[in-house]
Amino acid sequence: MPMRMSYLAKLILVAITLIATVQFVTYIAARRALLDATVQSAHSALRVGADVFAQSMTAQADQLKGSVSVLVNDFGFREALATRDAGTIDSALRNQADRVAADRALAIGNDFMLLADTNAKAGALPPQFFELLKAADRDGSIATNIVLDDVPYILVVTPVRSPTRIGWVGMGFALDNTLAEKIKQLTRLDVAFFSDQQGSQQKDSEQGGGGSHYIAGTFSAVETTALAATFGEHLSGQPHEITLNDQRVMQIDVPLTRRGVPLYAVLQLPMETVLEPYYRLSQQMWWLVMAGLLFAIAAAVLVGRRLTQTVRELAGAAVRVSSGDYSARVAVRTRDELGELAHAFNRMQDAVVEREQRIVHQGEHDALTGLANRSVARRELIAAINAAEALGKDPLDKNTHVAVLAIDLNHFKSINDAFGHGIGDRVLCHVAERMQTAVKHSDTVVRLGNDEFLLVLAGVDSALALGIAQRLLGDLAKALHLGELHFSIDAHVGIAVFPDDGASAEVLMRRADIAMARCKQDSANPLATRVARYQNGWEEARMRRLSLVHELRDAIANGGLHLRFQPKLKLSAPEYIGGEALVRWVHPTLGFIGPDEFIPLAESSGHIVELTRWVLNAGIQQIAAWAQLGLAIKLSVNISALDLLNDDLPAYIARTLHLHGVSAQSLCLELTESSVMHEVQRSLMSMQRLRDLGLRLSIDDFGTGQSSLALLKKLPIDELKIDKSFVLKLDQSEDDRVIVHSTIELGHNMGLEVVAEGVETEASRVILRELGCDMVQGFLLAKPLPAAEFTQWVIDHRQRVMEEN
Repeated sequence: MPMRMSYLAKLILVAITLIATVQFVTYIAARRALLDATVQSAHSALRVGADVFAQSMTAQADQLKGSVSVLVNDFGFREALATRDAGTIDSALRNQADRVAADRALAIGNDFMLLADTNAKAGALPPQFFELLKAADRDGSIATNIVLDDVPYILVVTPVRSPTRIGWVGMGFALDNTLAEKIKQLTRLDVAFFSDQQGSQQKDSEQGGGGSHYIAGTFSAVETTALAATFGEHLSGQPHEITLNDQRVMQIDVPLTRRGVPLYAVLQLPMETVLEPYYRLSQQMWWLVMAGLLFAIAAAVLVGRRLTQTVRELAGAAVRVSSGDYSARVAVRTRDELGELAHAFNRMQDAVVEREQRIVHQGEHDALTGLANRSVARRELIAAINAAEALGKDPLDKNTHVAVLAIDLNHFKSINDAFGHGIGDRVLCHVAERMQTAVKHSDTVVRLGNDEFLLVLAGVDSALALGIAQRLLGDLAKALHLGELHFSIDAHVGIAVFPDDGASAEVLMRRADIAMARCKQDSANPLATRVARYQNGWEEARMRRLSLVHELRDAIANGGLHLRFQPKLKLSAPEYIGGEALVRWVHPTLGFIGPDEFIPLAESSGHIVELTRWVLNAGIQQIAAWAQLGLAIKLSVNISALDLLNDDLPAYIARTLHLHGVSAQSLCLELTESSVMHEVQRSLMSMQRLRDLGLRLSIDDFGTGQSSLALLKKLPIDELKIDKSFVLKLDQSEDDRVIVHSTIELGHNMGLEVVAEGVETEASRVILRELGCDMVQGFLLAKPLPAAEFTQWVIDHRQRVMEEN
């Protein structure tokens, strides 16, 4: 088990970590700044040394120029030069060279012959020397560098005139080790002289040759070789750092002259010397950091111990509060910040108690009505079931029963839509009050959702539950007055009773909801009641519906559906044949599922749009297939209220017709009266858009809906289809005959064709012909057929008509 670290240890650790971080960050920053300052100081030292060296070289060159100027202006020297008095010339040269410490002096005649040279071992002058003489004659005097006898010199050459030129005088100092030592003593920097051209073959073999040539300096032979090998790579005129023989050095290069062979002086400072002050100061800073850290540790320990002593007392109180003990109070002994903390802790404890009570209440109750919510209902129902089980299983003892009532208000959404949510909320509050007064105080009244409620009634059997439900509906139906508004609330109630309808809270609540939904589903039946008790098999039916909803979508997407076609025959022209597309579903495991079962499921689940589009696409393809066989057949397809309100339906039909090359006149859409009544204005607009495409529109199942004649005359339709309930027994019922006759007359007066469906006997067809009906459809002609059989039926029928005529 890992060791537990105390708060004091954590506090000290945090303080030490913080201080150490600050110390080390400061140390690193200061060390970096010190290093930068040291390097900059070295750069400055190199630049100063370069400036001193340049000034020294300039001073020497000026001294040479002055000395040469004195010499060439001396009358005796000019006379000796003119008469070529070698002794006098040599003496004058040596005397003047000694005065300025020049290393070499030369006198050249007007014929470019060497007359005197202070270097007794001198050889022949190089060809470039004579070029210098010409330049000096042209410029009056020049200072340049030149290699004489393998020794580089800074040489000043001046012509001697009397008054015309009678010769030249040259004087210079050698770039040798002696000069380098003098410069080192002056600048305290190592010095080396380089040329960017090769010297003699001997020098090349000794120094390695190359583009740069070492002349002289204060470096060792090993350092000289390394420096010569890399010299040309680092010419920049600025201080820079390089590595020679694994040693870091800082150097700067200084060009010596602008004429002749390029010469450079390299001034160098070892990094070890540069960084020595940095290392010393860095070490001192390190010891200061460590001393500060030790002091901080000692201070953190002292302060932490004093602080945590009081904190431990508060921690003990917090442990008691965390275990649910809110009775103990924290004693306040001081008036400082810790005393304020104790006060705040006590106030927090009181607030926690109040907040917990409020949170528990909010978590278990509806904010609007104050009723309990689903979690309370489940808890109370479990408690009631446990209490009933403890009493035994006597079916005659109502105390061994628990009833659950699921209640759903009817048309509550219309109240919100018409009067706003504020009025809707007030209605819900009044409904909650009436429910609470309709049951005992010990019963549980729950709001599940927007307009759904639940009652948990302990000690109530099924008969008593039915009575309570009827009384509750009566209370809700009483007029509710909200200012000038008056409401009468209608509802449906589903009942499930323990133990008959379920043994657990989840099952009872679910089955009460199933009973309520079944009650609402049957509400269209005028004989249906507002209260339903759960019946065996309803849950299985619901599960079947849920399963079919999911599998229907797969069937639509994966070709699980197919079409059947039922003929429609024109009575006045038997050769004219139409058809109606009827969708069929054969489930892979459940077998045939009737349209009256899966069509409502598609409408309630929202899959009806996908289903209708599938039927339209398949039907239009079939019209195109018939057209290729020379059969012009107008096909009717049913659409629902949701399809009619889908703004994209006309565009979809137009695209599909165009895709398969089918005329809009070949397609008829059948709508029920109830679908048009769903949203009248939107339905009329949508129907007009469909009619504008050239489609035929028909009202299906006419006579069973709720449409008025005033609405009927506004509908952009082409035909009425009489519901089969009026046609099936037409030859037996005089009332049905009167209704059918009136409908035919109505349709004709409005300029509509009339179709009678459900024709199963020849007698009914004869009556319909006599009444003036335009078209018939039913089993008398044929049952719904697959496409191939329907096609053959059409061909055979037309053949019979031709033979009869």
